[in-house]
Amino acid sequence: MLTIIQRKIKKWLEPKLILDIKPLREQIHLGTEYGGYTLPTKLLNENSVYYAVGAGEDISLDIEISNKYNPHVFIFDPTPRAKAHFDTLKDNTTKGIQTPLYKNYTYPTNSTTFQKIHFEFLGLWNEKTTMKFFVPANETHVSHSLLNMQSTEKYIEVEVDTLDNLMQTRNHQTIDMLKMDIEGAEFAVIDDILDKKLDVKLICLEYHRQGEKPIEKIQESINKLLKNNYIAIQGDKNMLTFSFLRKDVYDSLK
Repeated sequence: MLTIIQRKIKKWLEPKLILDIKPLREQIHLGTEYGGYTLPTKLLNENSVYYAVGAGEDISLDIEISNKYNPHVFIFDPTPRAKAHFDTLKDNTTKGIQTPLYKNYTYPTNSTTFQKIHFEFLGLWNEKTTMKFFVPANETHVSHSLLNMQSTEKYIEVEVDTLDNLMQTRNHQTIDMLKMDIEGAEFAVIDDILDKKLDVKLICLEYHRQGEKPIEKIQESINKLLKNNYIAIQGDKNMLTFSFLRKDVYDSLK
C-alpha cells in the first residue's frame, strides 16, 4: 500500500481537471459545507421533483430544500445507518427536539419539513438487480460502495434500480434536481442517464477517485455531460463536487 507521502506525491503529479465554470447571476448554496450543493435560486418550487441519492448521515441539503421550496423530495439510500439517521431526525422533529449535525450546525426542521419527503431503501445503478454493498474500511464511516472502492470483505446485499425505472414507477416525466453521492457508481449512472436522454434539469454530484487514472476518468465523465448540453454552474476541483445545469434551463434563468 502507498504511504501518505506517496499518495500526496501521486496526487500532485496528476493532471488537473479542465472545466469552465459559468455561474448564474442568481444561485444559492444550501446544506452544510460537506453535504451541500449550489443550485439556481429560481429552479425549484412546490411542484418540482428532487431526487437525492446517497443520504449518508448528512441530509442538510434535502432539509433546507424542503424548507425553502417545498418540492417533492425523494431520498434513496440502502444503507441501514442512513435510514436510522433519517428516522431519528424525523422522530425528533415530531417531538419538537432539535437535532445537531455538526458542532456549528443544527438541522433546521419544523412541523412541515417532512410533509413531502420520502425515504426509500434503494440504491441507484444502471440496471435493476441485487448487488453487494461493501462496508467502509473505517467502521465509524457510513458510506458503503457498490464497487468496493476500499477493498473490504464485509458487505450487505441491496436492491438497486435505474433512474428511468424510478421515474416511471413514480410517474415522473422530469426530475428538476438530482443529487448523487454514490461512492463511484456515479460514472455508470451518468452514462445511463445520458444514453437514455432522461429529462434531468440539474445534476449535483460528488465524483470519487476510481482506477489507476482517476482524474482522466472524471474528466471523461465531465466531458460527456458538457457534450450533452450541461453547463457547470459550480465546481470544487479539490472536493470533486459539481453542479451541472442543462443548457436550455440555464438560458431560461440567465
